[in-house]
Amino acid sequence: MPGFEFLSLLLSGYVRVYYKKITIFRTIKNKLIALFFKYIDYRFLLYISEKYCFLFGKSHGLNNSFRQTHYNVLGLQSTTTHFFCVMRQKILKNALVNENKQLLEQLEACAGKIRSYIDENNISSHLIFAPLHTVSDILQTVIAARVTGKPVVVVSVHNSMQSLHEKQNNNSQGISIEQFNPEAMEGNEGNSLQNIIFSLVENQKNLVIFPDALPECTTRLTKKKMKTFPVRLLERSCELHSGLPVFSRLLKQSTLFYCIKLDDKNNLNIDILDCVEHRKIEKKMPELVEQGICRYNNEWTLWHYTSFYSYNF
Repeated sequence: MPGFEFLSLLLSGYVRVYYKKITIFRTIKNKLIALFFKYIDYRFLLYISEKYCFLFGKSHGLNNSFRQTHYNVLGLQSTTTHFFCVMRQKILKNALVNENKQLLEQLEACAGKIRSYIDENNISSHLIFAPLHTVSDILQTVIAARVTGKPVVVVSVHNSMQSLHEKQNNNSQGISIEQFNPEAMEGNEGNSLQNIIFSLVENQKNLVIFPDALPECTTRLTKKKMKTFPVRLLERSCELHSGLPVFSRLLKQSTLFYCIKLDDKNNLNIDILDCVEHRKIEKKMPELVEQGICRYNNEWTLWHYTSFYSYNF
C-alpha cells in the first residue's frame, strides 16, 4: 500500500473515532439538559437568571436600544433588559419542550381561566385567539391550544415554534400547533391557505394571531412590507398589521385578547383583556394593544425594535 494511501486511511480512522466521541458527548449533554429543565422548577431558574444576569452578559448589545425605546414610548425607565427578556424566553421554551411539571400545571391553570371566561360570558369557543407578545409567544400559543383541545394555527413569519413542532411529533402534551407563514402563504405542515381557511370555518382548528407585531419586525424577517392599517397608540400615529381584522371578518369570528404575566415569585397568570366581535375589531384592536403594552411594559418582548411609531419601508 502506497504511503499516502496508508496515511489517509490512518487519519480517516482517527477522524471516525473522534467524531463518534463527539457525538456521544453531545448526546449525553443533550440528555442532561433535558433532565435539568424537566425536573428543576422553572421559577427557580428564572429567579437565578434574573438575580445573576450580570454573570451571563450584562452589556448585551441590544439592552440600550431596548431600554431607550421603552423610555421614548412610555416615558418610563425599564426595569428589565433585552438580554434577560431573551433568557426568560429560552428558559420557558426549554421548560415547556422538556415538560417541566410546574410550568405545565400553570399553563393548564391559565387555559382553565380562559375556559371559565368563555363559559361565564356565553362566548362561542369558535373564536380567534389574540395574545400579545408578553413573556413568551410560545407559551401564549400553547395556552390557546389547551383551551379548546383543538389544533391551532398560529400566523407568524418567525420560526419560533420550530422546537415545539419537532417535539410534538410524539404528541406528548396533547396539543397540535401549525405555523402559517403569510409570506409563503403556506403552513409548516404543507397546508395551503385554502385548506387552513376550510379547517377554521369547519371549526376543526382555532386561529392564533399576535395583534401587536410591529411592521418593522416582520419586514426585517421577510425583507418585504406586509399589509398594515393606520392607528393611534398613546396619542401618536402608528401602524399595525391588518391580518387580524381581515381574518376576523373573513371567518366572522370574535377575537379574544389576552396577556400572560409573571408575579414576583415567577408564577404564571393570565389577563383577559376583552373579547371583541368581528365588526368592531379594527376600532378595538389598537385600544387593547395599547392597554396590554402599558400594563405589562416590563414583560413586553419587542422593545428592541426601535421604530415603534415610524418605519421607512
